[in-house]
Amino acid sequence: MADQHIFINSDMGEGLGLHSFGNDEALMSAVDAINLACGYHAGDPHTMAHTVALAAERGLRIGAHPGLQDLSGFGRRRMALTPTRLPTWSGTRQEP
Repeated sequence: MADQHIFINSDMGEGLGLHSFGNDEALMSAVDAINLACGYHAGDPHTMAHTVALAAERGLRIGAHPGLQDLSGFGRRRMALTPTRLPTWSGTRQEP
């Protein structure tokens, strides 16, 4: 039987300011890829940049775990947004 490898990924970068949740740096030794919290439901720009730098140093693959700005619901509440409101809600504006 050929060697088999189970690909493991984990949600990371879930922190806001001085508050971090979990120990991303230690967990990175056990995963092949990270899913970066990048929708402001559980991450801020500093935490995202720091987490990406740590993952890149270790050669890990990096994916996105997007979400809407839902801090109180941790990105788990139903949020009905129209396509015209979505760019302003997410804090970014995409030109057509």
